[in-house]
Amino acid sequence: MAKLNVSIKSFKENFYDGPADIVIMKTVNGDIGIMANHIPLMTVIENSQVKIKNDEQEFSFEINDAIAKVFDNKLTIINW
Repeated sequence: MAKLNVSIKSFKENFYDGPADIVIMKTVNGDIGIMANHIPLMTVIENSQVKIKNDEQEFSFEINDAIAKVFDNKLTIINW
């Protein structure tokens, strides 16, 4: 199965940089799941947890005030 490249960062540090099968997050329009080959998207993430699932591992990050961009099989989340 194809993997999505994920980068979660703030202006001060990188929280996660690696592959994912799916990323689940809460946007201003509701919950969304992002997988490999997703259509281009830009959205605002509400204060919530972002869950990253990769193979048998699962990571979770508390995100406040962030922008998510999906383009060319890469998800970038910038938390400010």
